[in-house]
Amino acid sequence: MTDATHPDTLPDARAGERVAYFEGALLTAADFLAEQDYHRGRLGRLAAYLHGAGTVAGLDVTVEPVRGDTAEVRVSPGLAVDRLGRLVELERTSCLRLARWLDQQPESDVAAALDGDVVVVDVFVRFHACPGSLQPAFATGNMDTLDAAAPSRVRDHAALSALLRPAGEAPLPRATVAPSGADAAALQRFKREHLWSRLQLREERDRDGRLLALGPEHVTGLHDGTELLLARLTVPAVVDAGAGRPRLDPGRDVAVDNDVRLYSYGNAELALLAGLER
Repeated sequence: MTDATHPDTLPDARAGERVAYFEGALLTAADFLAEQDYHRGRLGRLAAYLHGAGTVAGLDVTVEPVRGDTAEVRVSPGLAVDRLGRLVELERTSCLRLARWLDQQPESDVAAALDGDVVVVDVFVRFHACPGSLQPAFATGNMDTLDAAAPSRVRDHAALSALLRPAGEAPLPRATVAPSGADAAALQRFKREHLWSRLQLREERDRDGRLLALGPEHVTGLHDGTELLLARLTVPAVVDAGAGRPRLDPGRDVAVDNDVRLYSYGNAELALLAGLER
């Protein structure tokens, strides 16, 4: 979620619409935003369709130490492409104290997530626009303001979030995998179906210029469909006698699965996977 005072306009931009200039035109901030959105949108669409949404490099999720009340979730620096084709870059390692985070969650959510003696926690990354470099500006809203300021720069960044999964409800992103051992006809049919699914996504976005459908890993009301699942944590939990609230079990290891994520592959990586390069 971007800053409320300076939201990212790309999700709501009309795809393929650029500013038409002419002599004597009165230009406003909206025109310059539209100019940026056109170029960002074109490059983003190319990245999303050519390489796909997912991790480009880094963003590895680890837990150190793997057990104990001081267990800390760490996400390494890295780069990803979201479903709008925006670059999502985490520039430094980010950390989360797991026991403290679990204690801060609503008791009803933790209880609903308890599956035997564990809870499942998903780690997401999303695009985040960070406004900065405040400069003097004309006042808006309260016209009595004498020291109005507005951000003159917006930094593309990343934001991380963790989500408790209700017991038995932990769907994963849909990975497009070609059928193994298929004959030529089956592979050709798979390619057509994959291309058709991309065309359907394009039509869906073209209705108002933004993604509408959530992935199976997303939650209505919490996600907008552009968040990327990075890892799934299986966290050991214990319920103390008389306490009722599940908490982190410091005597068992926290398991981390980074393989649940999608990847955004470049041409060189695809050639390597296909055995075309050594």
